Amino acid sequence: MAHLKYYEDEEKRWPELNRIRCSESEANEAIRAWSSTHTPGHAPPVVVYTSGNRISHAYARRIVLNRDCLDWLLVAHEFAHVWQDRDSRQPKRVWHDSEHAERVDILCRSIIREGWDRQGLAETLARRENARRDRAAAKPPPPSPRQLKIMRRREQVARLGRKVKALTTRLKTAQRSLRALERLEGEAK
Repeated sequence: MAHLKYYEDEEKRWPELNRIRCSESEANEAIRAWSSTHTPGHAPPVVVYTSGNRISHAYARRIVLNRDCLDWLLVAHEFAHVWQDRDSRQPKRVWHDSEHAERVDILCRSIIREGWDRQGLAETLARRENARRDRAAAKPPPPSPRQLKIMRRREQVARLGRKVKALTTRLKTAQRSLRALERLEGEAK
């Protein structure tokens, strides 16, 4: 069972990430960030969460993660499959090869560098959520029906003002033209 040996080697290389659980929102955010960095031009894969005895797996457009054993190493491992699948020119016969291991290592190093393994991503998500709530709270209340009527009337007055200005300009031009023609008519007599 070569694939079991591969998993064991991966867990030995990154024991700290294998033990650190992550939430679904953290996994979604990491996958979104990695998608824009490592697979530009592609939409982030759809992430589906299961539980029980279902295994996690991934391919170019979809990642299935078992929430019962959701940790950073699992997320990195499955996204490496997405990355590998999107970069491949031809179908792979073996998914757990040195290329996959290298991609998992790159993703694991980014988790540690960004501090996501130390609740860094959870804090970032909490700050974003608080900022979103603050923006929502700071929005002015919607206008009342009377205020809407006033706004529509102002728009109507502005439109009519522009039309009057345009017609006034045309009227002045026509009057100048008429005076010039009358002057020419008077000179011709």
